[in-house]
Amino acid sequence: MTEQADKATEKIIDYVVAVDVGTSFIRVAGAIVSDDNDIRMIGYKSVVSSGMGGSGISSLDKLRDDISQAYSAVDTQIRGVVQKYPDIDFDNPRIMVSVPGYFTKSKNVDGTTPLHHQRVTTVQMAEARQNAASVSVEGYELVGYVENQYQVDSNESVVDPRGMTGGQLKVFLHAFYAKKDFMDNIRYALTSIRSKYAPDFMSSGYATARGLLIGPEKDIGVCVIDIGGSTADITIYDRGNLTFTNFCKFGSGMVTRDIAVLNGISERKAEQLKLRCGLADPDLADTREEITVSRDGLGDDVVLKPRELAETIEARYHNIFQNVLMSMKGVDPECELGSGVVLSGGGACIRGIEKCFRKYLQSSGITIIRSVRKGGFRETGVPLAEHEGTLSLADLANNPEKMNPVSDAVLIGLMKLSNDKEKTLEQAPKKGVARFFSKIWDWFNKSM
Repeated sequence: MTEQADKATEKIIDYVVAVDVGTSFIRVAGAIVSDDNDIRMIGYKSVVSSGMGGSGISSLDKLRDDISQAYSAVDTQIRGVVQKYPDIDFDNPRIMVSVPGYFTKSKNVDGTTPLHHQRVTTVQMAEARQNAASVSVEGYELVGYVENQYQVDSNESVVDPRGMTGGQLKVFLHAFYAKKDFMDNIRYALTSIRSKYAPDFMSSGYATARGLLIGPEKDIGVCVIDIGGSTADITIYDRGNLTFTNFCKFGSGMVTRDIAVLNGISERKAEQLKLRCGLADPDLADTREEITVSRDGLGDDVVLKPRELAETIEARYHNIFQNVLMSMKGVDPECELGSGVVLSGGGACIRGIEKCFRKYLQSSGITIIRSVRKGGFRETGVPLAEHEGTLSLADLANNPEKMNPVSDAVLIGLMKLSNDKEKTLEQAPKKGVARFFSKIWDWFNKSM
């Protein structure tokens, strides 16, 4: 094989740190990511979130400490495998961060560029994308976008316009924006992660979908509902295009609070009870058992029937699902969900969640959703679809804390999105690269 052929087949590999900023947990993962989306996880840590509340940052210093604690644990883990990967710069990771749905907005935008009846090149495609991405939202900054499709004159729904000729190229994007004040604060909280690269950001809900879905599911239509502690994020694909994202201000933390209030126990105890004994489907409960819960000196112990606990949980989840569906107003009525609904996130880890959602749909007379399943990332040595790559957790085998495929799918999505951003940057015209270095410069100025 020639030297040129060797370079053509050589993989570009980066060390990527993904940070999921949640109201319940701060999760950090480190991975080696190749340019064809092969991901090898080498570090993982979650810590209870003490700096985030249901409506935002409750303590900036505590949030920074939470991120620092989780990242330090990951950094310690990766130092144990550094010798296996001598060509990787572990001191300057690329950083990809989730933005909670509460602080995001999204919209479908489009942009054009003239072709003058010349053939479409990647430069013109990038110009059209930049024109589309120039659409602003007051009080928000653009954090990313998803390229859906192109149009060349009368040729619609074009996936790859390169080489086509016409008078005008048009691109359709789904753009994500985040509140500027939140972004200013989260950038400060991230200063404990040292790197020469500025951090990149993406909506938490979309990152979860990116970590879960493969091409065929997107093609026939699918809805991902990512249930977090304070919000539930909604992501819908129709005919391969990302057509709708939104969130509702209802999350699994409300289930915890209901259990606490109804039984006179602390929310900490209620969360432990929910995780250990909770069911979202009362039919799964053992009617012969009893659960005894200490009230930590607040009174006599509480004795619960598993079915009573499950009925409390089911009722609140039905309320969450009701608000999720209300937040889906504006979805194209002709949208087809051949792959049904995928439930994910920490709030979807509870047993019986799928049947709970099906029962709610049935009681509401909603019949268009064909299937409901719990979704999580899949470790695989063979790509599940084109451009999806492989996923290995082998280096985490001895890690005391294991990744949860359902609640940690967002981290896998962030890893893939870091790769997507790099590919977009490589295709961008020079003014896009200039903006990138300007962004890094701004980052260092703010951090000084």
